[in-house]
Amino acid sequence: KLTYWNSASEKMSGISAKEALCKPIIEIFPNVKGNKTEKIYFDVLKTKSPKTFINEFIEDGKTFAFEVSVYPSLEGLSVFTKDITEHKRVEEAIRESEERYRSLFENMFEGFAFCKMIYDDGCPVDFKLIQVNRSFEKMTGLKHVVGKNVTELIPGIKETNPELFKIYDRVTKTGKTERFETYLPP
Repeated sequence: KLTYWNSASEKMSGISAKEALCKPIIEIFPNVKGNKTEKIYFDVLKTKSPKTFINEFIEDGKTFAFEVSVYPSLEGLSVFTKDITEHKRVEEAIRESEERYRSLFENMFEGFAFCKMIYDDGCPVDFKLIQVNRSFEKMTGLKHVVGKNVTELIPGIKETNPELFKIYDRVTKTGKTERFETYLPP
């Protein structure tokens, strides 16, 4: 039976404390019967070990998510519920956006490389390839380049193509995109 029901519980469930108190949880939430929530509640009662889980459900075509922490107590259980619905929606939107843009970069015809500039006393001396797409590998003929410095991949590039270091340095410092053509002897 429910012995405590705070205002946050009222807000999340739409059920007042007057309606909830002194009633079995199954009466308030009939869908708990036989599902993972009931199993976890009984497990915490039996083992006296707290558990936290995510409870998701669909109502009126909308998905809701709650983080539920269950603790054993002298009277039975203490249950703390946190509404994480919006957090989950944002998380899913970010994941979908990342997948969409990853697909875009992986499948575009132009070579793409995300690099980190390496400086010595404020002067650009190298850059590390952090991420590249298939077109970059196809256009340059360079394979397995992620995590490597360009001077390791193309020895002598600082001498044959010093303009690359100047351009990349300028883009890094200003944040402004530049388009250019270059020839790499190797």
